[in-house]
Order: sequence, then structure tokens, then C-alpha cells
Amino acid sequence: MSKLLMLCCTLAVFVIMGCSEDENPVHSGSTTFAISDFVPDGAVGTIYDMKMTITTTTTFPGLPKQEQTIEGVASFTILERDVMSPDGKHKGIKGLNYTDAANQVVIDTIYYAATSEGVWVYQEQRGYTPTFLVKAPIKVGTEWASEFAGVTSNTKITSINEQVKVPTGSYSAIKLNTAISSSNPAAMSQTTWITKGIGFVKSIGEAKVESGSVTAVTTTTTELIKITKK
Repeated sequence: MSKLLMLCCTLAVFVIMGCSEDENPVHSGSTTFAISDFVPDGAVGTIYDMKMTITTTTTFPGLPKQEQTIEGVASFTILERDVMSPDGKHKGIKGLNYTDAANQVVIDTIYYAATSEGVWVYQEQRGYTPTFLVKAPIKVGTEWASEFAGVTSNTKITSINEQVKVPTGSYSAIKLNTAISSSNPAAMSQTTWITKGIGFVKSIGEAKVESGSVTAVTTTTTELIKITKK
């Protein structure tokens, strides 16, 4: 069970984006979106705090369902702005991700850079290999794939101007759906909401493992709960 919880912690993608080199505005409904819209508007030192709720439900034949819930915390701190990406190709922001959940602490330096192609992300724990966080154009149906260390993610923009409510308020957001596949037997997926001026506000990840007649489903919900501005 602990392995499944650790897998689900990886689903908490903290979508705090970098500075723009190209706007590419797209109008949908009442909101015009551009790649740079998802840059957090805080100064260096601003902290975005998040709460993680991880619930595992296990089903055994002929027995009541068993449920276990644990809570974790996460944060993103802006370290620098207008800084070059590790490969020297783009300017963006540099930040520090901190996650403490399921008896696992993860600290990761991350760069985000918005370009005409989309938002690139560089993670220290992935060797700073650039991957798309969001790909242009910002419209329903845009999709992209990424692969690292045998894990493949396929992401698609499925909604624009979707209303989402979290402890910091209600927002009109873009919704991303991601299917994750690997050699691990868990079937994993994630839904993420990002909004103008903040970036990440909420994600819901799910990992499902079936072993014979036993099924375990772990759901990880991550929500923005506080912004401490500097």
C-alpha cells in the first residue's frame, strides 16, 4: 500500500509557470488566455502553499471496503525571475517545490519558461530535461506527450473557462487531463486546473491497481490554500 501512496504523490503536479517570450492570446468565452497569463504575479520570495489529501480505497470480495486517508503539504517558492533556463534557451522563473506526504519528502528545483511553443518545465530531479507543461495554442483539443525514465504522459486541454473553487477563492480556469503509463501496474491519471495570474490551483490524481479480485484506488487531491506575498 505504501508504494501506491508514493506513486500517487508523483501525480501532484504543481503548475506554476514562467515568464513569457510570446503572448499568443486566445479568446474563449469571456476570458482571453495567453501563455504568460499563468505566471504567478508574486514577487521573488512569494510562497504558494497547498494541501494534499490522499485517500486509498481497497475492495476485497465479500468484505466491506477499507478506506485510509492521510494528509500532506506542498509549496512552491519563487526564487528568481527573468533567469535563463538550464539549457540557456529561454528566460523564465526559477522556483523551489517542497512536498511532504506519505512519509516522503521531495525537494525539487524547477524552471518554467513560456515561449511561442508553450510552457517548458525543467526539473532538477529529471536532469533538467525540458518537457511541456502546457503546449500552445491554448484551446480545447490541444494535446502533447512527454516521456522520461520509462514513464509516458499524454495531456490534453479539455476545457476553457471552467469554474473551480479552492480555499483561496473561485477561479475561471483551464482544465488539463493527463493519462500516465509506465511499467508499473498502476493505471494513473490526473486532472489539473490552472488560472490567470496564479498558475496551479487544483489537481486530482488517481492510481488504480488490480491484483486478482482485489482492487485498490488511491485519489490524491491537491489544492491551493494560501498565497504569502513578498
